[in-house]
Amino acid sequence: MDLGEAPLSVGHLSQTTVAVGSQVLLRGSGFENGVSVLVGTQAANVTDANTLTFSVPPTDAGVQDLSLKNPDGTSYKLENALTVQ
Repeated sequence: MDLGEAPLSVGHLSQTTVAVGSQVLLRGSGFENGVSVLVGTQAANVTDANTLTFSVPPTDAGVQDLSLKNPDGTSYKLENALTVQ
């Protein structure tokens, strides 16, 4: 039985209340090498695409969406995912 590829998704965030510069570990599925992460509209620096660890970029304080995009064009958005202090 071929189950194909896992869809791009977020299963768990190591923290949801964050400060600019803090590291967040994201567990989920479907990450490809070169996946990009946006916090709100700001690109985050992805340091490990296997477990998807990223640094919170400079962005406005408040509730922000988290968006993922693979090089093949698949994307996923988790609304109201992080509260930036």
